[in-house]
Amino acid sequence: MPTAVFLQEVVEENLLVLREKLSSDYEELSRETPCNYFTKTFLHRNSAYCEATQVVPFEESRMGRDMMVAQVTLFGEVQCCLVNAHLESGRQYSEVRKKQLSTAFSLMHAADSSVNIFFGGDLNLRDHEIQTVPEGIVDLWRANGSPAGEKYTWDSTKNDNIASKGVAGKSYRPRCRFDRIYMKHSTPRLMTPTEFKLVGKRVIRSSLCYPSDHFGILCCFQLL
Repeated sequence: MPTAVFLQEVVEENLLVLREKLSSDYEELSRETPCNYFTKTFLHRNSAYCEATQVVPFEESRMGRDMMVAQVTLFGEVQCCLVNAHLESGRQYSEVRKKQLSTAFSLMHAADSSVNIFFGGDLNLRDHEIQTVPEGIVDLWRANGSPAGEKYTWDSTKNDNIASKGVAGKSYRPRCRFDRIYMKHSTPRLMTPTEFKLVGKRVIRSSLCYPSDHFGILCCFQLL
């Protein structure tokens, strides 16, 4: 079972379902919910202990977007900072989104070197918005060899939860790597990434749809 779960666009109605399904194995990190939807982090009770949490709102957001930051100890010994984020949506908010991304990267660089930092979620990023990643920060999809079949988390060629639109009389089937996870290793390194794959790619039989219009990301690591 995953040690940490990052969720975005959680609403009160489905939070009740998540609590029912997860509460026996996972600790729900509490937070204020001023928006109709919000980020939410769950930690596995047997492998992670939360020492502190903080919600960091993005000042220029028009959509109530924020980062949920948690200081966590894994397996009783590995110090981590988990940053669960939802960045601004839409092409028209590209500049706002890039500022939000810069804020998150600054938070990662400001952390103590003894801490492993993970920043990820629904970042709504287009590739042209991030040409290079700051030194010391790794894109975990790339760190795992950039697997082509695990690239697009928002993929209208595979996920029919996404409504397709016609362009110039032809079917337009967009694919984007909206969801990403970045990591800044501790010094010395205490873990290494071993796998990156997309989940939520099966249709739910009872509803005949996918769990979301986004596929989820599952990252695996080995302690050194």
